[in-house]
Amino acid sequence: MSAAVVVAPGKAPQMGLFERYLTLWVALCIIVGIGLGQLLPGVFTPSARRRSRTSTFRLPCWSG
Repeated sequence: MSAAVVVAPGKAPQMGLFERYLTLWVALCIIVGIGLGQLLPGVFTPSARRRSRTSTFRLPCWSG
């Protein structure tokens, strides 16, 4: 379900700060996440190990 945006004729809806720089925010979060993983590997290793142990989803290998 999406919210309807009412805009005056001839005017484009204004983008907020978050929407305007969404790509930048995503890139920043990726960089911060990698940096934290490098600086504090002991904090994230147990959760990564637990997640990989319980994951049973496998993609089929297609040959040919």
